[in-house]
Parts: sequence; C-alpha cells; structure tokens
Amino acid sequence: MKKVFLLAVIVIVSSTVVFSQSAKKAKKLLLSGNIPEAIKAYEKLVEKYPEKGEYHMNLGECYLRTPQIQGMAIPVLQKAVRIFETKHKNEDFINAKFLLGEAYHVNYLFDEAIQVFNELIINKEYKKYKSADILKNEIRACEAAKKEFKKKKLLKVVSPGPGINTEMTQHSPFYIEDKGIFIYTSKEKTNFRDNKTADGEYDENIFFINLNNENDREPDPYSKPLNSKNNEADCWVSKDGTYMLLYKDGDIYQSEFKGNNWTKPTKFKPVDSKYNETHASMNQDRTLCYFSSDRPGGRGGKDIYYIKKTGDKWSEPKNLGRKINTKFDEESPFIHADGILYFSSKGHNSIGGYDIFSAEGRGGPGKFSKPVNLGMPINSVEDDLFYFVTNNNKIAYFMSKRPEGKGRGDIYKVNYADSSLYFLTVKGNVTNTNQTLCNVRVADIMNKNTIYNTPANLSGDFSFNVKRDRNYFVALESDNHYFEAFTFSAPYDDNQTKNLGSYSLQKIEKGKIHKIYSMNFDKNSKDLNNENDLFLNTLARFLNKNPDLVINLYSSKDIDENLAKKRKQEIINFLNSQDIS
Repeated sequence: MKKVFLLAVIVIVSSTVVFSQSAKKAKKLLLSGNIPEAIKAYEKLVEKYPEKGEYHMNLGECYLRTPQIQGMAIPVLQKAVRIFETKHKNEDFINAKFLLGEAYHVNYLFDEAIQVFNELIINKEYKKYKSADILKNEIRACEAAKKEFKKKKLLKVVSPGPGINTEMTQHSPFYIEDKGIFIYTSKEKTNFRDNKTADGEYDENIFFINLNNENDREPDPYSKPLNSKNNEADCWVSKDGTYMLLYKDGDIYQSEFKGNNWTKPTKFKPVDSKYNETHASMNQDRTLCYFSSDRPGGRGGKDIYYIKKTGDKWSEPKNLGRKINTKFDEESPFIHADGILYFSSKGHNSIGGYDIFSAEGRGGPGKFSKPVNLGMPINSVEDDLFYFVTNNNKIAYFMSKRPEGKGRGDIYKVNYADSSLYFLTVKGNVTNTNQTLCNVRVADIMNKNTIYNTPANLSGDFSFNVKRDRNYFVALESDNHYFEAFTFSAPYDDNQTKNLGSYSLQKIEKGKIHKIYSMNFDKNSKDLNNENDLFLNTLARFLNKNPDLVINLYSSKDIDENLAKKRKQEIINFLNSQDIS
C-alpha cells in the first residue's frame, strides 16, 4: 500500500515539474519576442490549466501582438480578468485588464476600451504598477480614433509589389527615384545567418529591387560589407544613391556606394552617444540631419533631435522641443525636399500605437508648425512607422502592423496621384422661367472662401470639383428670380460624383409672397455662424438687385423669446452693414 501511495506522489510531482518547465519556456519565448512559438506553448498550458489566469493573460498578449489574429485576444483576456477579479488589488488583475483595453482598442471597439481604461483610472492600486499618463493617453487615442474613423479617407493602401512582404518583418522603405531602386529592411532568412534570433525571425538586413527593370522581380539583400550576420537597417539614402545612413548596433552608421558595392559602414559620429540612436534622415545637400534617440534630457522615452553642418563641422545635437516631441516616444524622422518633417509618435493626437505625422518647416532649421496626423487609412490603431514620400508627393511608402499583412510588420504603398481620392465631382441643373442663364456660387463653409462662381450652361447643367471632408454652401441665382440656397457635404466614400438635383428658380411677381427661407443657428447661440454669413451675403445681393422687395423675419415657436429677438437683431445688423435697411 505504501509503495502505491509513493508512486502516486511521484507521478503528481513529476507532472507538476513538467508543466512548470513548460510555463518557464513559454514565458521566455514571450519575453524574447518569439510570439508564434509562445502561442503554441501557452495554448497547451491553457488547455491543461483552464483556470490559470496567468496563462490566459499571456496567451492574450501573444494574440494581441500578432496582427492577423488580434480578435482572438478579447475572449482570452476577458477570462483572465474574471479569474483575477477576486484579487482586484493584484498586479496580474491590473495587467490583464490593461491588455483587455488594448485588445478592444486594436479591434476598433473604442467605447469598450475607454470603459476599461476609465475603470483602471479609479483603481487606486493601478498607480503602483503603471503611470496614470499611460491610461490617459490610451483614452485620448481611443477618442481620437473614434473621430478619425468617421472621416476615414478614401485612399488605397496596397502592397508595394510582389516578393517584398513575407512572413517575417519588413520595414524602413526608401525609394531612390532617379535610379528606380527600392530599398527596405527585412528579417527574412539570408546567407549571412542560418539560425533564427531569439524573437523567432532572422537578423535584419538591407534589401533592394530595381523597379524600373521588368526582369528584376525578386528582391535581394545587399552583399557584404553593408550587410552582415548582425542587424543592419536602412535609414536614408541620398538622391544620387551614393550615400546611406543606416542603423546598426544601437547607433547610426554611414556608407558610400563606390564601384559596384557599398563600403563598410562606419559610425556617423556627429550623432553618436552611449545611448540608442534608432533612425536618421538628411536634407538633400546633407547639411541637416534629423535623428531619434533615447538620450537623457529629452521629453519622453525617444525624442527627435537635429544637427546642422557649417563648412566641415557639425553642430551639437538640439532637441526639436515640445512642438514635435511629447512625453511619449517619437521615432523614424524623414525630412522631405519641400521642408516637411514626417515622423511617428505615440503622443499628440495619435489613434493608437505609433501614428505618422507631418509638420511644415517654419523659418529655419529645427522650426516646424504644429504636427498634423495623416489620418486613416495611413494610420491605424497599431504601429505605423518609417514614412517615405517621393519628391513629387505622388507615392508614399510606410510600415504598419495590420490584420491583412503577411508578417508582424509589412510595407505598404499609397498612390496620391489619383485625384478622385481627394476631390469629388459635383453636378446639378438649374433653370428659370425666362430660360436665361443662372449663376452657381459655391463656398467652403469652414473658411467662407468662394471656390466656384460660374453660370450654368444653356441647358442649365453645371459641374465642379470640391475637396472631400468639407461642407459647402451653394447659391443658385438669376436676375428677376428668387434664389435657391442650400448646403451639402463631400465625405470620403466610394462615390466619385454627387448629384445635387434639378432646380427651377421662381420668377419675382410683385405683390405676392413667393419664397420662405430658413436659417439655422448654433444651439442656444445668437451669433451668426459661417453658414449664416454666407446665406445673408446671398440675401443682401438679392435685395440690392431688388430694392422694392420687403422681407419679414420670423422665429420658431420653440425658441426662447429673448434669444429669438437677439437673433433677429443680429440679422438686421448684418443687412444694415450691407446697405440694406
């Protein structure tokens, strides 16, 4: 009997040891970034121990870090949170709930994500483990994503070409336009190294393909000495293709193209420090260099700096300051020939992870306007980095982590040359009883600028183009006829044209009430908004041409009497300013 009991104990202990070792192996795979193998390990652990919250949490994190299956993270993390629920002061509960919020975010469930992050904010234990600024930034990003999703631009984000994206990570696209050479960095297998790195991919190497050569359909890695068995990643290449900045061993290096090959990379000492420099870009005459670094003295983890060359001497690095850098990370700067700085940031009004921003040059090196988010679909709720755009601004490339991608990071291409993506063709018809020409006047409500002021043709047809993502005011006018006035929007959608319909302007007949117009004020406001201004300008033109006409002003019965009187007075004041009394 004792022998049987001892055997049972040994079996139980041995089983526990095996799965303890399995858990350690799974954790090591996760920490090293080998997500595919970590998923396999944690799926086995979750199956064996369905009530072990830690395994569900770590499996959820693995799914979350795999763009193609991020939706699978939600139910796994929900279960982890339920398991840890009774220990809500527990660090695991905090971490699992934070990951759940991130999972909602990357799956475009913004309201659910905001709710989770708000619940963490009021949890007093949260501050023991994470900064409250991180939560606030996550909530801000979700709110920004909700707004951006509603006005998503109709741009086609596609693969840059066959053979470039693989199951491994690709990033840092760069195009030498004069030579047709497309350069990028890939973690796919090469002859430089047979074995995988700890993250389950291979070392980074710089690849190229000649897009102008129809026979060159397969990208190749550059040979030694540019590439090696260690990590090399391209950053920037001169217009003539003879000078390169690259990332290597935590520093920025430089190489020159001589003969038929690149020279052995050497450190670019003007930006060198004992800290990490991760990316760099130059202007075309190579007198300005912008780079990212985590050196002390910055505003966040990684900031963007610049140096200026005078003669043969480079200046000391200067931080671009709070207009560009935030308390979060800034990365992958690219300075365009027109002086616009493109970079990625986790701060500003990013919608999740790194977003790509642009900032226009303002009066000298290192001075830029307020950054503008490039918006969806360039940016996503995941990381978007390494933006490059051609000199003519027609083609752009960048790296992103997306469900439709092949690997953990893919390169994408955007064609800005298709004007239909930015402009909407608007058509309509307007006639009158006298069969004379009618004028069409269109203004942008945002700035009140007139963008079109032309008569319709003899048949009454008219057509014009407007920028998308705007609202417009239209006035249809003709002598001796009442005008028509209305607004329309030009959203980013699949429609290439918008038909405003057909209008027949009524002839003015004295002694009769013919036309009733309405104006919409902002809620509880007496002030004239831009739409009101545009309408009243149209009314003033009409009354100046027809001085014998009389108008009466009425307000809705639902409006407060005092507010109605103030609105009427605002209208009268405006008309008086236009010599209408």
